Amino acid sequence: MPSTSQLNHDVLCAIAYAADRRTCASLMLTCKSLKHAAAKSVLHPLGGNYLWKQIEVTKFLRFLRADHSRFSYVRELHIGFTRLPSEVLEQLLEGLSQMTQLVTLGLPNGDATLEEFPTLVDALSKMTMIRRLEVRFAGLATCRLLWNMQARLTSILLDWLPHGNDSYHHHLPSSGSTHWADYHPVPLLSKWSATLEELTCQSWITSPTELPTFTQTYPKLRRLFIESEANPRVATYIRAYPNLAQLNVLSDDKDVYHHTNAHAVQKAHECRAVNVRSQEVAAGGGRGTWPHLEAFTGTLIDLYLLGITCRILRVHLDPSVEAQLLQLLPPVLAYAQPQHLKIGGDSMLLVHPSYGITKLLREPGAARLESLMLGLDFSFQDLEGLSIVSALNDLADALKLLPLRRLRLYIDCTQLDPTPSHLIGERIFAQCYGDPTPPHLAPAPITDQEKSLRSVDLDAYVRDLVSAIPSLEDVIVVVTGERDDESVYRRRVAELVRGRKAVYADREMYEW
Repeated sequence: MPSTSQLNHDVLCAIAYAADRRTCASLMLTCKSLKHAAAKSVLHPLGGNYLWKQIEVTKFLRFLRADHSRFSYVRELHIGFTRLPSEVLEQLLEGLSQMTQLVTLGLPNGDATLEEFPTLVDALSKMTMIRRLEVRFAGLATCRLLWNMQARLTSILLDWLPHGNDSYHHHLPSSGSTHWADYHPVPLLSKWSATLEELTCQSWITSPTELPTFTQTYPKLRRLFIESEANPRVATYIRAYPNLAQLNVLSDDKDVYHHTNAHAVQKAHECRAVNVRSQEVAAGGGRGTWPHLEAFTGTLIDLYLLGITCRILRVHLDPSVEAQLLQLLPPVLAYAQPQHLKIGGDSMLLVHPSYGITKLLREPGAARLESLMLGLDFSFQDLEGLSIVSALNDLADALKLLPLRRLRLYIDCTQLDPTPSHLIGERIFAQCYGDPTPPHLAPAPITDQEKSLRSVDLDAYVRDLVSAIPSLEDVIVVVTGERDDESVYRRRVAELVRGRKAVYADREMYEW
């Protein structure tokens, strides 16, 4: 075998960067070049370096002190310990002062770590090179860290979920010079208003009816993720983040819109109306809407309540749209008019006479669609008395009216089997392991809906779409959960690629 010295230096370094830690330890002993390259590989693991226990801190520091140049190789560090001897902590604090290239700092135990080790707060506050901060289980101690940090942060993740049931919101000042609204992310992070590009704020609770008008503006912030804020007032975020490009929202109010609760329905309509009015420049001093919003990811309820009035290039509605919420879809698409839409739901999403996707694809709100990711869970209850073949043909006719370039149609027909779902799971488990079907799991007869779907020639269906839509370059249709004559579930796929497949950076949007 040729010696490593005969290999190109760049190749040797690439080998070290791709190797596991045990291999790196061996490579470090071979030559000076690999000593540094392998050390960088060890200190650049996927997800960063995590310090949970004393033994991990000790080994980490021992490795760094063996060659002090290694301190500058640390790029990402996550500190999660809640117990540590004082002498080991002092060694770590000294080491932190030498990590001059640290970019990402994570605190997976947030307040528990910061409250236990106040000197750690002081040390982290002085680290000016940090650009990304991630804190889980954040609280008042995290706020103190934020107030004292000297770094010019560009990305912040704050998860305010408490360790127990006692939320940190219960400890916010109720009187004096500090008001609870000062802890809202807009004023709380104002020292980074000129640098912040990405913000994730999870498990945050605010009171929209009492929320003051904030004056801070973050011109560089392009990505915002909000979780667990019930009925957020969109005007607050439009004013603070005027150049937003990507918005992810997952609200915590599960009952804000429920068709059996008239009060909840009225509340939802009122919330949306307030948000829509706030974006009308001529009405009540509104400041308009986002001019550059490229992507929205969240539930249909969230997008409806926000009442965003601008066009949105990419819309990903997640999770699947429930049948009782379909009536919220038309007004949402009428404003968004997306070029790329990812949506899933049960059979009613396809066959609903007023709010089904087949009807909506013929409306002006879908006229710009170039990419559609459509997932359908067929159910024998929803499709009883309806023709699956006719429904799919109607869908194809609607698709032919669009300037589509990319189509993904995913059909799960497991629920066409009238057998109770828990028994279906047991049967699938038995089939996977080649076991004979137990008597109590005897399959139900093949239903008419299943026979109808089995009669669909997927390859012909795809060819017809491609021939009718000149712009269509990439289409895949998948049917899963289809039973054969032995009630064994199978998967059928039809694919046709007219041009070379594009590689998309946003796989969440363009793939299932």
